[in-house]
Amino acid sequence: EALGYEVNVFVATYRCSNGRMLVERELLPALAPYVRGVYIGAQENSSQFSVISRLLGLAYLEATTRQDTDVMSRRAYEHVFIMRLDRSYNKVDTKCLFDSDSPANNGWPAPDTFSYFPGRYFECAVRHRWEPGLANSHESLHRI
Repeated sequence: EALGYEVNVFVATYRCSNGRMLVERELLPALAPYVRGVYIGAQENSSQFSVISRLLGLAYLEATTRQDTDVMSRRAYEHVFIMRLDRSYNKVDTKCLFDSDSPANNGWPAPDTFSYFPGRYFECAVRHRWEPGLANSHESLHRI
């Protein structure tokens, strides 16, 4: 927002086994003004792959129902970030990311830790979101 962008948050995760329901009780209320879609699955039938795939699906559904967005003719989102809920991101150099205009991650093996891609890749990411190996591969963004 400080850079002049509309911020839309989509949350896809699985319920933690500790029973504290921190996503529902603390995280969602804190993000409430920005949340546009939520999926909370059961841990026993969720994976990083399925969660990222559902996250992209939620964002796509929102984009296709907005009157101000035509996802086929222009960007639905200017910038897309995928981040873990259980990590802290104190300083992200968004200027560097935006200026690079290319996909990036923080080098961790799983792309849900921190991944970024310019909005022009969004429709492609959605189209290929269920391909095996795409969401759980360090090279996933570069493959998109």
